[in-house]
Amino acid sequence: MAVVNDPPNLVQQAMNSTKAMVWWDINSCPVPEGYDVSTVSRSIKLAMKHTGPLTITAIGNLKLILKEMPNALHAISSSGINLKHVPEGFRDIFEELIKWKRENPPPATIMVITGNFKEVKRLLFPLSNIEKQGYTFLPVFSQSASQSINAEEYFRNSTMCIWEQLLKDAIDSGDTRKQELEEKFCVTNESPCRFFCTLCNLAVPCVEDLCAHLKGRDHISLELDLVSGPLPKKKLVKRIFTLSKFINKQGKDLNESFEEGRLSL
Repeated sequence: MAVVNDPPNLVQQAMNSTKAMVWWDINSCPVPEGYDVSTVSRSIKLAMKHTGPLTITAIGNLKLILKEMPNALHAISSSGINLKHVPEGFRDIFEELIKWKRENPPPATIMVITGNFKEVKRLLFPLSNIEKQGYTFLPVFSQSASQSINAEEYFRNSTMCIWEQLLKDAIDSGDTRKQELEEKFCVTNESPCRFFCTLCNLAVPCVEDLCAHLKGRDHISLELDLVSGPLPKKKLVKRIFTLSKFINKQGKDLNESFEEGRLSL
């Protein structure tokens, strides 16, 4: 099991980066019971102490969040966090990470927050290459996932952090600069559209529009298509009998009868 350090130790790793991106796997790493959802953004910023442009995106199946906690998306977005609905969870996060790297060469800081230990195990090797490419990589795992991931072998220069501890330390710090941090984040945010649905290739400017879209007919129709999949191909059956063969056979039989009749005359 990897050695887990406290969130303040992340500070030295992130300070030298000019840009930072955080992907929060909101389904596998939810906010623990008893914590205010609106404090997540502040907790991440306090842990990173990043001085350059910072973007935080909560990514996952947002329809599940709407069903379980109807007001959660509004609280998350109000703290400056982007929202992105994806059908495949952590697999989509990894694809987003690869795209972001193409557009943002090092030095830069990448933080991934997830509790999906199965996908993390599967992608440990490509994730470990992020460090070798010159990025500062900050993995944050849930308590349960951290016990199943031997990250020390792969992330030699990274400090693995526990999600629940990161949130707790921010609360215990008693920091009162929440509004100041949020205003700074809003200024450095990259895109005017902060709410996305990758399934429908849609970007909207406000969380109300995203929630309405997720409940809309067009989105539900695409979801059904995704679940049902393409129609099965019809099995090709070799035809035993064809009309052309019948006609040829009949013509051959007639010619034979004609020859027999002619010879008998």
